[in-house]
Amino acid sequence: MKVNPDIVDRVKRLYNRIRVNVGERAVRIHSKDGPAYYDLGKAKADLGDHRGSVLAFDRAIDLGMDFAAAFCFRGESKYALQDYDGAISDFTQSIALEPSAARALYFRSECKAKIGQYEDAILDMAESIRFQPDVWSSHANLARLRWWVGDLNGAISDYTEAIRLAPDDVDNYLQRAFVRSLAGDAAGAREDSERVLKADPANSDALVFRGNYYAGLNEDQAAIAAYEAIIHVDPNYSVAHFNLACMHARAGNLATSLGFLRQTFELEREATENAKTDPDFDSIRETPEFIALLKEFE
Repeated sequence: MKVNPDIVDRVKRLYNRIRVNVGERAVRIHSKDGPAYYDLGKAKADLGDHRGSVLAFDRAIDLGMDFAAAFCFRGESKYALQDYDGAISDFTQSIALEPSAARALYFRSECKAKIGQYEDAILDMAESIRFQPDVWSSHANLARLRWWVGDLNGAISDYTEAIRLAPDDVDNYLQRAFVRSLAGDAAGAREDSERVLKADPANSDALVFRGNYYAGLNEDQAAIAAYEAIIHVDPNYSVAHFNLACMHARAGNLATSLGFLRQTFELEREATENAKTDPDFDSIRETPEFIALLKEFE
């Protein structure tokens, strides 16, 4: 039996609202009850009231609930409020009280990534994995961080582990395809993209990898078919228009190439800089029509 997700969400919100109402009544009756404020903080966080959650955890901690979980949950609400420095402080306190606190390490890593401390974020995420090695999202986040610092081989390895733990999550295949493409592994990127397309035949990013793979083999018609499939699904996908312009330029189809290039520039004017240097346009770069089109959009 299928369950309507909107109904599930409404039931959850109603349940959490009841929890908040019960919690607020409890702290009015017992104003110095630390556990009551702790429960109220969790309920408010689950309802999405993160400011109220922080205030409730402030009171709980003041009343003696100064243990690892309280700091961790307050840190998560601060994270949701984009108070990353405050969240890092709470997660650090949580870790000091419980060094194996994988959840606090995970979220401290996310906070550090938000403020650009990528190397420190990598260390925290790796430590979180050491304590909880079977959480696929931790491996995926570590892969993302390694990608950002240019460690492509490390990122591929971490995405591979995330895929092993969650083989049905196609986004990990897609992200690994991006990294493999950057690492020059066109065949690997295509393999991952084909896995994505089995689950989502209209996935534009995966179709780009398919097209790029064939383009790299000079199988231009197969590449064109992949890029055209993207436009049928997402006519505003500028990369597909640009790549079609490249393919037709390679084939000497000046008018068709310029038509796709114009559509690219209308969607993404910054693509003019790529067009100036992309070797696929070498055969038409000196034509008056190509020069005029670039000038029109500069």
